[in-house]
Amino acid sequence: RARPQLWVRLFPDDCLVDTFEPTLSESELTQVRQFWVAWAKAGTITDQERGAWRALAGRFGSGRAAWLIDQYRPLNLNALPAKAHEDVIRLVVAVQIPLPAGETAATAAYWRAAWLAGDDGPGQDAALAELVATVGGQRAAELVAGYRPVNFQREPHQPGAAAEVVFLELPDPATVPTQRLAWSQPAVVTALPERFVLLGYRNGVEVLNQIGAPIPSPLAVGPNPLADPQHQIRPDGADLELGDELRWLANFDEAVRVGMGFRVDLSNDDVRHGFDQLLVLGVRLSADHHDGKELVETLFGHHQRSAVGFGLLRTGSVTNNTEGTSSAYGATADPDQTFDLTFGRLAPLRRTGDYLARLDSQWLADTLGLDLGTFEQTTNSRGRDMGEARAMNTVLWPATWGYFMETMMGPIFDEHTIELARWFFTHFVTGRGLSPAVRIGDQPYGILPITAYSRLQWPTDGGWSLPQGIAHPEGFRAFLAALPTLFAELRRDWDRMSSRVAHVGASGDPHQVLLDVVGLHPSSVEYHQRFAE
Repeated sequence: RARPQLWVRLFPDDCLVDTFEPTLSESELTQVRQFWVAWAKAGTITDQERGAWRALAGRFGSGRAAWLIDQYRPLNLNALPAKAHEDVIRLVVAVQIPLPAGETAATAAYWRAAWLAGDDGPGQDAALAELVATVGGQRAAELVAGYRPVNFQREPHQPGAAAEVVFLELPDPATVPTQRLAWSQPAVVTALPERFVLLGYRNGVEVLNQIGAPIPSPLAVGPNPLADPQHQIRPDGADLELGDELRWLANFDEAVRVGMGFRVDLSNDDVRHGFDQLLVLGVRLSADHHDGKELVETLFGHHQRSAVGFGLLRTGSVTNNTEGTSSAYGATADPDQTFDLTFGRLAPLRRTGDYLARLDSQWLADTLGLDLGTFEQTTNSRGRDMGEARAMNTVLWPATWGYFMETMMGPIFDEHTIELARWFFTHFVTGRGLSPAVRIGDQPYGILPITAYSRLQWPTDGGWSLPQGIAHPEGFRAFLAALPTLFAELRRDWDRMSSRVAHVGASGDPHQVLLDVVGLHPSSVEYHQRFAE
């Protein structure tokens, strides 16, 4: 009889899957050229610039579109003149090699006159005669053939309209690496540990510890469109045959071989009593803090610059569509919200030591140890939810903890202790978490920093700099030294009270437990106020 086994499968979450395409497709290059023509045509009129951006971002997503315009930019972008007003019709000539100043003016005058003439034959002839008189017949023919405005036919003739011609210097498309297909490589995972460890616990004791096989990097999680036919996904009777790189997704033996599965031989005690808890942990030992930082920054950057999208979420964002309310985000960001971010219309991110002035992006960057510039073009990166939470602590202190310590508990706490407690509360206690949540595609992710409080040691020998406005260094250190004991007491109270909260696995009627769980709220649903004089 075969020995009983425990089989465990592992799959990377969407946040780890990298689908970024590092090369422009031919279609993307065509579309980004059209975008720059529309941008030049807008002539700094914001509404028209937004229209050009909306068309590009609507096709590829805001993140991918922002990356595209960085890969292919006009050489004279900053020299393009502004339009006098929004009704000016601007004809855009796309050039790779600028014309001499004299020919530029003559060519612009010709195309302006030709467009204003419309179907008027004598007017067209007069415009051409003027060009010939300026540059000569042969050169005039070359200029007419090679420097026609891109939107000459698309702009309907309007006699007497204000019209002008501008020259947009675009790089030679032949110098830009492109690919025929928009999809050229498989989705991969590059930020996994070298291997996982499976841990099992029973009655609080570790009874299982098994190390998995080394995980290849990168690990393919999607089909490769350029692979040989025998390595593609193909039908095999009633089943599908996966290529070698993807076989681990469906074949358990292959999953174990690549470190994404465990096969554990069970003892009689394991079979009889089972496991109270199974954990899978992994550490990337080959990456130090610099390499790990670069891995995460690259992953976030690729999410942001692909069709998936990446952004910060404001506190209270609706995460589900209901009959009465739509989700606060979709699979792609709203182009109208990303316009100012993409084109530098917002102030650049700046670090600050002021807790109330820190942007949400700095809280996230500091929490994860990343460069603040990682979130320069991230939606909601300039939000202040974390600072507002601490500002609310400052506002509420006199009526809550301050009143309790000064009045209800007086004279137990002296003035100095109360001031230190106020400083600690307004800096480190928040109901909104340490950092904002993020969106990857249409999936929200909360950032949950954790630590073993039972092992936490507070510096008491000068490891903390004295807070601004706080006197008496020895009193400050004594205050910090007392916090671990206080927090241990609070932790015991928390454990006792949290056990009474409805949760999956609680004893009692399972139907009632379920109703109690779904009836809980993540935030306050009512408040009471009173007036005092």
